[in-house]
Amino acid sequence: MTDNEYAVKIYCRVFQVINDDGDTCISGVFDMIKTLSTDEQAALNSYFRDGNTFRKTGEVLGGIKAEAAQRLVNKAILKLKHPSRLKYMSISMGIL
Repeated sequence: MTDNEYAVKIYCRVFQVINDDGDTCISGVFDMIKTLSTDEQAALNSYFRDGNTFRKTGEVLGGIKAEAAQRLVNKAILKLKHPSRLKYMSISMGIL
């Protein structure tokens, strides 16, 4: 998966849309991912970029349970949904 595809996947999950319609600010998505903890970044990478299940993501993260991996992914997405971060991931919101 390319960096652009990964960024669009994260964008779509955060904004709860099926298609980004060209609104994804790729560099903004990566800048906001960098604000997350290392574990949260690794969880997003494993789950979204690598397409792993929560169980496999847990294994990648050092043997944590699937439920803990799911909570980590959801926590990271919730942080990215914060209004202070949203504006950097969307071209249209960044203009406002």
